[in-house]
Amino acid sequence: TVGSLQKLVGAEEKIRAVAVLNYDGTDIATTNMSDISVLFAPDTPITTGPISRIFKAPWSSVKFQKVAGTKYIYQAQISTSTVYNLAYDVDNGSPIDVLILAAIGPIPLVIGISDQHSDMELLGAYAADAGLPPVSDVVSEWLAQTSGMPLPPPSPPAPPAPPPSPLTPPPSVVPLMILVVIVVVCVLAGVLGALRTAAPSAVRMQ
Repeated sequence: TVGSLQKLVGAEEKIRAVAVLNYDGTDIATTNMSDISVLFAPDTPITTGPISRIFKAPWSSVKFQKVAGTKYIYQAQISTSTVYNLAYDVDNGSPIDVLILAAIGPIPLVIGISDQHSDMELLGAYAADAGLPPVSDVVSEWLAQTSGMPLPPPSPPAPPAPPPSPLTPPPSVVPLMILVVIVVVCVLAGVLGALRTAAPSAVRMQ
């Protein structure tokens, strides 16, 4: 937690935090993200209920972008400071950089034992998205930027697919090869026929 990090490095030291979230939704603009938004300053004053705020910046200043090359992963980065919160044991005034990674798609937040293959396929798609080089690049670049270190080189592109084996030509080539074989056989048959016809004539000419 943020409070634990403050105790580990000191309340005056800059800290970094990463939030990894999953939401059931179809669009970042309409997705209910109240579990993370309550940690930021509200855009309208809260007069009742517990106060969960630990970040000074307002939630409206958190801007999400789709991670390039992914289908479901969004990211937001913000630099702010902490505010005092007794319930969360957070001290006031620590500078903090926050990286938020959110997977957003039409999937239930709780999946029990079921035969919903579409849910399992979507979970697999989430995992595939999260494992793509652009996601690790976002994290690496954020860590470098927030630590003042040089940016790491981007991940190399995926290697191209190997060419088809010459022993197993693609289906579109097979008919062409058959046609070529037929033509070659016909040509050879014609040549052999011509040789048979020419041989007696040569004998007679002698």
